[in-house]
Amino acid sequence: MTDPQAELRHAISATTGSARAFAVVIDSHERTVRRWLAGDRAIPGPVLQLCRLLTARPSLARLLRVSPTHDPRRDADGQPARQRQPDPRV
Repeated sequence: MTDPQAELRHAISATTGSARAFAVVIDSHERTVRRWLAGDRAIPGPVLQLCRLLTARPSLARLLRVSPTHDPRRDADGQPARQRQPDPRV
């Protein structure tokens, strides 16, 4: 099995060259990508699969790009995204 951080680094270098741009491609926050790179957070399996796919076919990255003004913390209308409310049953 390969090192997950190395797979992520390789996917970043094969596609966008930066954590910030890669975060846009995968519709995530830059801080999250940096935490994955640092090993502070585990990289989710689907993200690793996407990294493998993008490493094999870097041209697919442009199909996944979202608007450069996209902010995952905001909804489609540009309003702050609602925070998940705690489940009152817990």
